[in-house]
This record gives sequence, structure tokens and C-alpha cells, in this order.
Amino acid sequence: RYDEAVAAFDRATELKPDDEWAWAWKGVALRLAERYDEAIAALDRATELKPDYEWAWAWKGEALRLGGRYDEAIAALDRATELKPDDEWDWAQKGVALAQADRYDEAVAAFDRATELKPDYEGAWAQKGEALRLAERYDEAIAALDRATELKPDDEWNWAQKGAALRLAERYDEAIAALDRATELKPDDEWNWAQKGAALRQAGRYDEAIAAFDHCIEINPDSEGAWVSKGVTLAQAERYDEAIAALDRATELKPDDEWAWGNKGATLVQAERYEEAIAAFDRVTELKPDYEWAWAWKGEALRLGGRYDEAIAALDRATELKPDYEWAWGNKGEALRLGGRYDEAIATLDRAIELDPDNDWISYQHGLCQAALGQPEQAASDFTAAIERARASLSQEPEDTVEQFNLALYLLATGQTEPALQACQAGLALDPGQFTLRDALRDLADLRAQMGLLPGLEKAERLLTAQAG
Repeated sequence: RYDEAVAAFDRATELKPDDEWAWAWKGVALRLAERYDEAIAALDRATELKPDYEWAWAWKGEALRLGGRYDEAIAALDRATELKPDDEWDWAQKGVALAQADRYDEAVAAFDRATELKPDYEGAWAQKGEALRLAERYDEAIAALDRATELKPDDEWNWAQKGAALRLAERYDEAIAALDRATELKPDDEWNWAQKGAALRQAGRYDEAIAAFDHCIEINPDSEGAWVSKGVTLAQAERYDEAIAALDRATELKPDDEWAWGNKGATLVQAERYEEAIAAFDRVTELKPDYEWAWAWKGEALRLGGRYDEAIAALDRATELKPDYEWAWGNKGEALRLGGRYDEAIATLDRAIELDPDNDWISYQHGLCQAALGQPEQAASDFTAAIERARASLSQEPEDTVEQFNLALYLLATGQTEPALQACQAGLALDPGQFTLRDALRDLADLRAQMGLLPGLEKAERLLTAQAG
């Protein structure tokens, strides 16, 4: 009954204006009532009256933190820990304030002190885990959250944080198990279901991920983030119409969210609805004119729509905003090549190669330009480099379907028909989706347009077409 408590402490401070105890307790009551500015003022008075009042400094720090005044909160908690260095609660509060100020390493050190003072302080272990996760120190985060869940097995927040850290560490099965536990303990928590959906999506379990995001939407039908996540997952499952419908809902709920519009644009590209994709990216760049990712994707949509000059202009903007944006440089080089501007394309692709020397696709594009300029030796050198880089990549990720089809393309360009068809078959054996198959067919058509009907090219097209249906 915080308002009544505040009224009682008001009376106490009227009767005895210099009673630091009454001012401090008034501040605590106001903080618990979420009246943070008033709480801070009361606790200011308590610490004025008694500058070494550690308890008041600690509560003042918490009130400042909850009011979003992190630097002042840290200063107050510094004072509290100076006055009472062995109080684990003060150190934990300081850790939380430091984490919220994005000072993660200092936060971890504060939580370390709290757990040294009280090794079974579950809250400090959990908060330490979150700070480590935010610092991208995932293995350490998981270890801290393991300790928190041992100390308090029924705390869903601890399980959810552990699941999030495991997901970011790409330990998806363990992440899903942890998030299963979190959602069992608190079935109506949207964030837990969203994290579970993300882990399922990253594990390639799209139907289960969609069900998790549906659960988020049941809990909160106006959750724009859940609609975006559902849309992205549906797109990865190549259910494009449903994906676009979900992303439409997201942009209805939050028309000024560039993230939702950007995902919608990327999905429309995958669905080969290029004009609509361009319109979506136009909206993104209106909302955030310096968003290089959106300019690059707009360029991609324009290139795929055959509007090469406009694509180049959009990609120019992306590389102006982010001069080391290798993907944008590569796409710009490809757009210049398709527009017949081979010398400019080579110069642009040279820049992309500087930024990413191991990129096989950029080497291949460079070779196509050299072939178009009547430089067969330079083209062959580029194609050979592309083959070597693709094989190196496949040695690390043999189930990369796109890379298998790219390798087939590079081998065809060098006249290595049988190895090319073997690479093509290897890609097909991995059961690629329709988007990947259409993309590979488009690349074969581009190679035919650039270099003519090479041996084996027509057979590769037939193989891919048969599986694409």
C-alpha cells in the first residue's frame, strides 16, 4: 500500500524534517510505487542529511537506474559499495546499472563480486549471464546461467536467458530444450515464445517455429515483432504468399518500422515480385535514408528486375554509406556487367575482391567481364580462382547447396563438363528449395547469354528444371 506509506512518511518528515530514516523510507516507498523522480528527490534528502547512509545510496542508485539515469545510478552505487564493500545486493545493483549502460565488462566484474560475497546468489548469477550474453561471451554466459538454473530451477527468466545464450552460440537443440522449460514455467510470456521460435527457425524446424510465433501472436495479436518473425520464417520455408501476408500485418501495426518493411522487401525479392520489393525498399529508405542495407537490397531488386542503371545508382548509395560493404560492391559490379559497362564492372569487382579475397562469386563475375572484353586467359584465371575458392568453401560446408550449384557454373565456364554435372547432381541430392533452384537456373541462363551454349550447359538446365518441376 505504497501511496498510504508515502503519506505516512510525509507526516513523519513534517514532524521531523531532518530524519534521514524517514526520508530514505519515503524514497523506497516511492520507488516501489514506480514514482522514480520523487523517490530520487527523497533519497537525495536522506543522503544530504547523512552522507554515509549506504542503504539510502543503494536505493537511490536503483531509483536512478529505473528512471533511465544510468551514469548517476552508477555513481550512487559506487558510493554505496565504497561505504559497504561486502554488501552483495549493492554490487548486484551496480552490475545491473552498468549492463543497462552497455558497460558489460564492468557489469560482469560487479556481478563477480556479488557472487564472491554470496555464492548462492541466484539473481546475480542470472544477471551476470545476461551481461555476458550481451557482451557476446556466450560460453561464459551459459555457464553463469547454468548456475542460476541450478540454484533456482523453477525460474523461467533464467531458463529463457540460458536459451537465448545457447541460441546465439548456435547450440540450437540445447537452446530449444531450455526454452521449452521456460515456456512450460510461464506459458503466457511472449518473449520466451519468440526466442523459442527463433531457435527453431535457425535449426531449420520451420513448421515448429511458425507455431511458436503463432503462440506469440495469440498472447499479443498486436506484436509487430512476432508478425515479422513469422513472416521471415514463412519465407525461409518458401511459403511466400503467407510470408508477405504476415509482413503486411507487421507494417500495418507499425508503418514506420524500417525493419518490417526491409524484411517485406527481401521476401518480395525471393518471391520474384520485384516492383513491389522496390516499393518496399523505397519506404525503408524514406524512413531511414542512411540505411545502407536497404539501398543494397533495393539495388538487388532493381538488378533482378532488369533495371540496371537504377540498380547501379542504388548500390552507389550503399557503398557511399558503407565503403567497405563487399556485398554491395559485388552486386554493383554484376549490375555494371549486365548493363554492358565491362571496364567499370572490373574496377568495381576489383574493389570487392580487395574487401573479400576469398569470395568465389566475385571472381566468377570478374571472369565473365574479361570474357566479354575478349580476354580469354584472364577469364580462365578468374574462373579457376572461383573453382578453387568454391571447393575450399565446400570442404568446410559440404551441404551448401548454393555453393554446389555455383561450382557447377564455374566448371562449365572452363569447359569441365563432367565435373560440372557431378557438382550439379551433388547440389540436387541436397534437396534444394524452389528459390535456390530458380536462382541457379537464372545463373545458367546468364552464363549462356554471356558465353553461348557451352558443353554441358543445356544438360545442367534440364537437370535443374526437372527437379524444379
